[in-house]
Amino acid sequence: ADPVTFETSVPDVYAGGDVVNDGPASIVKAVAAGKAIADSILQRQSPKLEPGKAASFDRAALLRRRSHREWRVPAPHTPLADRDESREVVLTYDAQQAHTEAARCLDCDAYCSLCVGVCPNLALLTYETESLDNPATARQPFQVAVLADLCNECGNCTTFCPTAGQPYRDKPRLYLNLHEFEAQQDNAFMVFNDSGRWSMDARWQGATHHIELDNDLNYTGDKPASAEPVASMAVLLRGIAKSMPHLPVLYRE
Repeated sequence: ADPVTFETSVPDVYAGGDVVNDGPASIVKAVAAGKAIADSILQRQSPKLEPGKAASFDRAALLRRRSHREWRVPAPHTPLADRDESREVVLTYDAQQAHTEAARCLDCDAYCSLCVGVCPNLALLTYETESLDNPATARQPFQVAVLADLCNECGNCTTFCPTAGQPYRDKPRLYLNLHEFEAQQDNAFMVFNDSGRWSMDARWQGATHHIELDNDLNYTGDKPASAEPVASMAVLLRGIAKSMPHLPVLYRE
């Protein structure tokens, strides 16, 4: 099998795991091969996205679909009377069953925000980012931020997060209280809007950074070791200004 696509010498037949290439290994490597095979098949069947362009989808339709529980399609089994040492016990889905099971996907790669829906304090919010010529951002333009003043760190979002994340800690934390903001070392942001002019302060590795949106992006503060603080602030501020102008913000004195 090809070491990258895992396609065999037989066209349209893929193989991974213990039966090919390096032979028996670990379950983790077998799962990785399975994911690589699925990606290879999808790349052949679907056109690749152009850099800087996100896949379009109907967000309302996705949320409506999520509101209805779809039960798992039971895996077919060989009847007890027909089982012997040469027959598989757990069988594969037919085409219709496979489509039905795949349709249960929540499409978190396009729009997740599960943590937003389960937050009892409405402290988590979804905003839409701009790509900034970054394909990774364009693939999932909808991101999550935390309004720290409303968050009591109950951990409910962590329980429901489909990954191993802790949204109330991992996502950008927005502050309305200046003293609480200044007490933070990292991952703290304050948004300002003075007569339509958006700006932001951020705490990063114990230092305060400031940006302003006025056609161009203006930055003031100690020169950071990398562009990461400025880029993160720009994506967050532009996303909030564009998609959440109703968010509580501060006005500079």
